Amino acid sequence: MVLSRFWAAIIISSILYVFILIVSGRLYTIGHLVNGKQNDPLVVSEIPATDLQRQDPVLYSNIVTNRAAGFQSAETLYQLTDNGVIQVSKGKQPADGIFVTCKSTILDLWLPLIGYLTFFCGLLNLLNDSNALGRLASVLTPLFVRIFPELPRGHPAYGFMTMNFAANFL
Repeated sequence: MVLSRFWAAIIISSILYVFILIVSGRLYTIGHLVNGKQNDPLVVSEIPATDLQRQDPVLYSNIVTNRAAGFQSAETLYQLTDNGVIQVSKGKQPADGIFVTCKSTILDLWLPLIGYLTFFCGLLNLLNDSNALGRLASVLTPLFVRIFPELPRGHPAYGFMTMNFAANFL
């Protein structure tokens, strides 16, 4: 119960932090938080190309000449998009977005672990059905008797301890 409240507090504080960033103007969109990749430029604002052409014709001509790579001025990167909007970017994204992180977590961590868990649980069920764990328990009983002297010989707990031992070994 406490853990669920902890995670709820983390999620709510993260949403509030993003909201504060958007209201304060330090964050233009949450697209990079969701889909962005690490070290991508962070879009701070978008300006219609016609407005920038009237306001700063020199900057606009530099952007048009460097259209493919974008125009870099100090920390700011200006890129002209195909729909006539200039994206202003400052800095780089510090980490991957939510979807990129979830995809890598599922594909690189969860799926292999589910496969291993399925294999070894099946193996332990086969060992249990063939009574091999009972034989292994009788072999390991002298060790467990010394560890747990208050447990009588032949107690069913030895089988469970052996199964746990085998699971940890595997």
